Amino acid sequence: HGCPVMKPEAPGMSGVPDGLILWPIYAPRALTFVELKRPGKEERLLQAGVRDKWRARGCDVRNMCDTIDKVNALVAELRREAHAVAGV
Repeated sequence: HGCPVMKPEAPGMSGVPDGLILWPIYAPRALTFVELKRPGKEERLLQAGVRDKWRARGCDVRNMCDTIDKVNALVAELRREAHAVAGV
């Protein structure tokens, strides 16, 4: 989809989302975090807690994706948001 996705490392901090999506400068938020899981796997309670805490602090942390279709839907949603901000 033309945007880099990284796996952040946070030594000593459990529950950190494992996907970091970097968006163009015109996006509403330059960084989006997402928890990536194998199909059918659930987000751990600790991961949900970190997600909620980071959201409360203003970070863009999206719900977990466990299928390619969910990842593609998330990318499409983020692209729509970026285009809306840029007026494209």
